[in-house]
Amino acid sequence: MKHLILLSVFFAMPALASLDGLWVGTGSWSYEGSDVPCRMKLNYRETETELTRLSGDFDCQLVGLVSERQSWTKKDGALILADEIRGAYTARAWTMSEDYSDTVTVETEIQKQGPKLIYRETWKDEKGTEIYLITGELSKR
Repeated sequence: MKHLILLSVFFAMPALASLDGLWVGTGSWSYEGSDVPCRMKLNYRETETELTRLSGDFDCQLVGLVSERQSWTKKDGALILADEIRGAYTARAWTMSEDYSDTVTVETEIQKQGPKLIYRETWKDEKGTEIYLITGELSKR
C-alpha cells in the first residue's frame, strides 16, 4: 500500500487543459476576401460545470469587436446555452455557438496546442453563408 501511495505522488495525472484566464495574441478578420490584422484579448473562467467568456476585445484597425459576458453550462461533453446544446468540449478543444441576431449566428472553435490557443470565429447568416471569419493565436497572460 505504501508503494501505491508513493507511485501516485511521483506519477501524477496530467491536468486537463483549461480556457481559464486572460489570453492575448494576434490574428485577422476576413471579409469578402480581404484580411485585416487584429490584436486580440479573451478572458475566460472555466469550472467543472461552467464555461464563461468574461470578455473579448478584438482591435482590427478600422473595425473592432467587443464580446460580452456569456456562460455555457458544461454537461457530459456538451455546452448548453438557454437549455439548448450549443457546443461541445474535450480536454483540449471547445466549440460554441451563440446568436448575434435573429439572422446571424457566431460559431467559435478553440484548440489548445501546447501553451497557445488557436482561435476561429465564424459569423454566418441564416442560410449558413459565411459573413466574417476571425482567426488568431493567443498566449496566456
